[in-house]
Amino acid sequence: VIKAVGDAKERFLEDASRILRIVRFAAKLGFQIEQSTRDAIIEMKDILLDRDVISAEAISKEFYKAAKSGKMLRNFIEGLIAVGILIDILPEFQAMEGLMHNPAHHPEGDSKVIGHILECLSASKFNDPVINLGVLFHDFGKATTFELKDGYKLTYHGHEAAGVPIVEKIFDRMRFPDLTSADKENILNAVANHMLVHGLDKLNIKTLTKLINNPGWEVLKSVSYCDEASRGTGLWNPAAFEKRIQDAEAKVAVLGDAEGLRKRIKEKIDGQKLMLWFPILNEKKALIGKVLPDLQDFVLDQLNKGHDVTDEELYAKGTEIIKSKNLDQS
Repeated sequence: VIKAVGDAKERFLEDASRILRIVRFAAKLGFQIEQSTRDAIIEMKDILLDRDVISAEAISKEFYKAAKSGKMLRNFIEGLIAVGILIDILPEFQAMEGLMHNPAHHPEGDSKVIGHILECLSASKFNDPVINLGVLFHDFGKATTFELKDGYKLTYHGHEAAGVPIVEKIFDRMRFPDLTSADKENILNAVANHMLVHGLDKLNIKTLTKLINNPGWEVLKSVSYCDEASRGTGLWNPAAFEKRIQDAEAKVAVLGDAEGLRKRIKEKIDGQKLMLWFPILNEKKALIGKVLPDLQDFVLDQLNKGHDVTDEELYAKGTEIIKSKNLDQS
């Protein structure tokens, strides 16, 4: 049992972060909060809204510490809901209240979106707060993308992209001083791209290379692990997940690291070579941006096939691209 020393209200007036700390300790240890202390939390929870009393940074620090374990973060979230605090400091979570998943695809958590997120946290085997916060935030875009299909099925197309500005606003509001700017970018990357990991074997080499060479790949991979593992026995195949990851990483590894790959592509094709080959691009340099990316993708695709593309092949491909986009008539 966790109990305030002396008068709980006095302790909270001395330091409002104790309200959150008590809930976090209960989440970490599996303890109960003593009733009079719990009553004081509920009675005084509004002081958490007063920035003269407690800073946003102090609030987010408790979330960061709770996120050192997925299960602890889940317990912390549920504890804050139970005393009526979460709606005030993280309303984006409870904005998903009532939203449902298709039970055939997501039976976990009573097929509720919130239930799914909580099960994802329980499935986390990671002790990195960056990963576990990514797991918490990954589906927040579902609050704004739900649609009713066939009169009864809820869909959430585009929830990944929609989640990015939602999480950005959370970072702006709560600060999260324990997260570096790179940590925040990696979390946002996981929010934006977690659905792609479910179909890695179907991605073209350009998308796959960009995904895996991104500095946030390890966070994305881990968040996606939790996303899939949450579905439980019957729908979750850990061996198949690991094989999909390993196959994709091996495919990209053949091409080299991101910096080396960029150099290899640039050695094959760049704007200077295009202007030399095609007078229209020399006259209208703005058109280079309509040709160069496609040729870079062509080089990447050929490298993936183990073929060292020649200038003749590049010139022929460039001619084809210019004609297909009617740039020769620009």
